[in-house]
Amino acid sequence: SEAAGKESGLNAFPGDKKTKESFLAFCRETLKGEGKSLPWERMGGCYLFFGEQLYYSPLSQQELKGIKVLRTGLWLGTCRKGRFEPSHALALYLDESQVKNSAQFPADSQEIYRYLKGETLAADPSAPKGWTLVAADGFSLGWAKAAAGILKNHYPKGLRWLQ
Repeated sequence: SEAAGKESGLNAFPGDKKTKESFLAFCRETLKGEGKSLPWERMGGCYLFFGEQLYYSPLSQQELKGIKVLRTGLWLGTCRKGRFEPSHALALYLDESQVKNSAQFPADSQEIYRYLKGETLAADPSAPKGWTLVAADGFSLGWAKAAAGILKNHYPKGLRWLQ
């Protein structure tokens, strides 16, 4: 059972209507399973904002009051200027079966090496535009954004290989 005062699901989404719509648009365009609950909602919890950062937490804002936590839950992404940018943590949480668009490469390929260095990759020109999950041998690595036959790299700068 849920804790008192704790609402779950998108009915309790803490952001304004525009923010909620940008998040829902990302989910519709990127995730499989139209009309079903979102993958992270299966663990039970609620949506929380910390500044522009959206999290899905097993604890409510009220339950977290007065407690310092390093990670309040699954960091879903950042909501800014009417758009939602998914987090690297969300990419690692998801797998290819949960997203509409993915780019799968062998772990020892030049494409993976280039992706980890932060470079763009070639994509199928007929591939749909938008967020694409990049994976190596079935393991999610991060996001890229497909447009005009190119996968624009969104691998975090602090994690990129320097050589």
